[in-house]
Amino acid sequence: MMGGICRIYRRTSYGVKLIAEIRDGRVRGREAAEIRKQLKQFGFPHVPIEFLIDQLLMADGSLGAAIIPDSQEE
Repeated sequence: MMGGICRIYRRTSYGVKLIAEIRDGRVRGREAAEIRKQLKQFGFPHVPIEFLIDQLLMADGSLGAAIIPDSQEE
């Protein structure tokens, strides 16, 4: 991912909650430590983020993700 951000969401009984954000190779958010640990199992930060997100979503069905290119950042 050339710039931009990736937001990781978790589905709960109350809806969808933002749990982590990946920006510039750093993971931040309420579940950042857990997400970082899972991403490292798949090769983070040496593997393209798109591959990592695919692996993360297959491993945990309660997660969702959105990759936002630089041009659409807030």
